Amino acid sequence: MRSLLNRVEVATTRLLSHGRKGGVLTVACLPTFGSRWLVPRLVRFIAAHPTVDINLISKIRPFSFEEDKAHAAIHFGSPTWPGARIHHLMDEHVIPVCAPQLIGGKALPGPEGFARLPLLQHTTRPYLWRDWLADAGASGVNGIAGPKFEYYSLVIQAAIAGIGVAILPDFLVREEIQSGALMVACPHRMHCEDAYFVVYPKRFDENVNVQAFVGWLRDEAGLYTGQAQASETSAPV
Repeated sequence: MRSLLNRVEVATTRLLSHGRKGGVLTVACLPTFGSRWLVPRLVRFIAAHPTVDINLISKIRPFSFEEDKAHAAIHFGSPTWPGARIHHLMDEHVIPVCAPQLIGGKALPGPEGFARLPLLQHTTRPYLWRDWLADAGASGVNGIAGPKFEYYSLVIQAAIAGIGVAILPDFLVREEIQSGALMVACPHRMHCEDAYFVVYPKRFDENVNVQAFVGWLRDEAGLYTGQAQASETSAPV
């Protein structure tokens, strides 16, 4: 029975990979990127492709498409993934944010002020604070000490709770900043070397569902980037 089920699974996967419309489309995604950026927009893809069932799985590091049977992935890092097509989605900019009560509701005059505050650390990006401090020209601040959290979602909640200051991609906390749950603790914004990409195995070059999803995702990322740039341009100085 198990052998029969395995053969059925393989046959189904092959059928999907040859471009049949409809079926399951498995996408691997960074957890917080998925929950905060992708999922709120996913309704538009589903409306345009109602016969495609999205299966969204969480991955925080590169993986084997062969082993995990994903059709595509959203990847943060450099534009390299052996055996896969890779398309740029968006760059990343990070900013320091915290609960307003942590700093009396006023942004710090300079990055040196972080020396007296707890810095919330992301365990998979342990040098992000250090890099931001160097980019901001700060000295005398220990950028690798502080409470550590595995996921950005936990870092965000810790910042909202007033545990410390977080260094975060700005697009992940726009709503919290607008609502007043978080504030920008220092105005310096760092452009990161790594970026967000969508990747998929080359064998899916002719896959209708994969190509539809990748095209839609690139359009959504382009629209978001344009809106974000327009917002920054129109913001008061």
